[in-house]
Amino acid sequence: MNYKRFLFGILIISISSLLYFDILISDFRITFAIVSMGVFLYLFRKADPIFVGIIIGMTTFAIRMLLYFIEFGKLTGVGYGFIPEIFFYIAYGVFFKYIVYKKKINQLDLIFVVALFSDFFSNVFEITLRIAFFHQEFSKSIFPVLFLVALIRTVILILILKGIKIYKLLLLKEEHELRYQRLIHMTLLLKDEMYWFEKNKIKIEKSMSEAYKLFELLKDSNNRMLADQSLRVASDIHEIKKEYELVLRGFKDITEEKYEIQKMKFSDMIKILQTTMDYSINQKNLDVSINYFSSEDFSTKKHFELMSILRNLISNSLDALPENRKGKIFVKHYKRNEYHHFIVEDTGKGIPGKFINEIFNAGYSTKIDYSTGEINRGLGLSLAKDIIENKFEGNIRVESHVDNGTKFSIVVNKLNLED
Repeated sequence: MNYKRFLFGILIISISSLLYFDILISDFRITFAIVSMGVFLYLFRKADPIFVGIIIGMTTFAIRMLLYFIEFGKLTGVGYGFIPEIFFYIAYGVFFKYIVYKKKINQLDLIFVVALFSDFFSNVFEITLRIAFFHQEFSKSIFPVLFLVALIRTVILILILKGIKIYKLLLLKEEHELRYQRLIHMTLLLKDEMYWFEKNKIKIEKSMSEAYKLFELLKDSNNRMLADQSLRVASDIHEIKKEYELVLRGFKDITEEKYEIQKMKFSDMIKILQTTMDYSINQKNLDVSINYFSSEDFSTKKHFELMSILRNLISNSLDALPENRKGKIFVKHYKRNEYHHFIVEDTGKGIPGKFINEIFNAGYSTKIDYSTGEINRGLGLSLAKDIIENKFEGNIRVESHVDNGTKFSIVVNKLNLED
């Protein structure tokens, strides 16, 4: 049991007992604590309702006595008029335990009936005690009033519970959206890797073929040792190819069958990018703002490819931050005539002119983590350029100045991008 939550709930219920009004019988008070108690018992199912009723009854009694002492400066003369109220809360707890808890009722319409019944008959029980032990007089007209009070308090209780349910549904919806966005992000990462797997598979097949051709050339020669070695190389590459295809097939199962999305709006892509890149920024503890702008929306079936391009360019900008790890990144899109223009611009360290012609080469990287010795693979920009030129038949160019940031500009014909 979470004792902090339990004690906090008891405190709230006890404080709400200060909201009351007297009715017909001396010391008989209608309090709103029972509404708080109903909410608490509905939400905090691990607590024993009878035990809660005893605690609330005792704390309410103590509060009544304290207020009486503060007002009159003494406790003599107060009598035992507040004691029956203790049994009101206990009776309410008994009803809740043996009807709601035992039968595991969760539907609000049934809770309404039970709470109304519990409220009314707990008040009747308290009045019975007052008449039997304190000889207080009462009028039969009090029962309709008690029923009306029970009805009002129960309606308030149900409205609060319904509000809590709606709030939980909103939180759940938000959580599902975040999970969906992270799922898309993970799929993008797999798509990036799968792209290189597909490309390298061709190189593996070519290397295996070349090794076997070398064996064919050497097997009739006098250099049998080299021939056997080339055959072993061909066999090893063949085994690597089989394992490679298994991994690639697994990637395809995940990215194409389970999570396949036919097409996506660019505005939705920006939302996902914003969420995933903000997550990356927080993970790296960077002080960076990314500003997104798009002149008009469009839909595309090549959303994974476009997302990969933008994500890699933004990641490159994050890696190019100055030493203080602060900066700004601008992601812009506009359409002019038949062409889509995408710009990713940053305020980072910039790229020296002698490296500009090399940044798109696969494996080229100047980024190293000196604390771990880990070197960036240098595939992001190469991947982006390859997709732009071969998938979209577009072009990418870069402008950069040392200490003044870098700007990547992409141009793609709408026929190669839009549905």
